[in-house]
Amino acid sequence: MGKRTGFMVLMACLFVLGMAATFVAPVFAQQAKVEYPEDYRSWHYLKSMVISEGHPLFSIVPGLHHLYANDIAFQHLKSGKNEPFPQGSKFAFELLDVATTKNSVSTTKNKIVFVTQKDAAFGQTGGWGWEAWTLPGKERIVKDVDRQCANCHYQSTSTFDGIWVKWDEVKNIAR
Repeated sequence: MGKRTGFMVLMACLFVLGMAATFVAPVFAQQAKVEYPEDYRSWHYLKSMVISEGHPLFSIVPGLHHLYANDIAFQHLKSGKNEPFPQGSKFAFELLDVATTKNSVSTTKNKIVFVTQKDAAFGQTGGWGWEAWTLPGKERIVKDVDRQCANCHYQSTSTFDGIWVKWDEVKNIAR
């Protein structure tokens, strides 16, 4: 192959790579990261619940759950508006281990914080991004968002935007 032909092949390859990057870049841009919210406990408290043996989620998230919403999500819930949630809405779900002794239930350790965040950067899943961190080390544990989160939460329809809590369920205890 001559120098001119080699140069033309190189230029053609660079052009194809450049075009591929143009089409692939938006896919990678949609894989934004949800950041750990250091202040989630100062958000609005929505509710607590215990997932015990026999519950369908027991094999995935057994223990005590505390659910929090940032101000954007809380005000939307409180307004009674139906879906969708506005940009910037965030929910945190804290999972704690529990032990039952002497007819009482006590927390034994913080296990995981799950966060869902509404942001256009997560366009492939209806605008919701998900992440979870182990505690206390804050190691990210979501490896496959589609399989671990979106398969349950992203069933977006005109009446469901991926969030399972409704104001009627929490209005008497939320603050």
